[in-house]
Amino acid sequence: AVYPSMYYDIVQGRRTEIDLLNGYIARLGERHGIPTPQNHCITGLVRYIEAHPGGS
Repeated sequence: AVYPSMYYDIVQGRRTEIDLLNGYIARLGERHGIPTPQNHCITGLVRYIEAHPGGS
């Protein structure tokens, strides 16, 4: 099976590039007054997963 690189980052305990992708869009939206709730949510979820390896 083929998985995205972010999956391998999480499985191997590395930080993902979420801040450079969805996090950047969320910050840019905030700066310009444009809501980006999905990007904000996805960024938060991935950060949570990074902080809680193994699902604990």
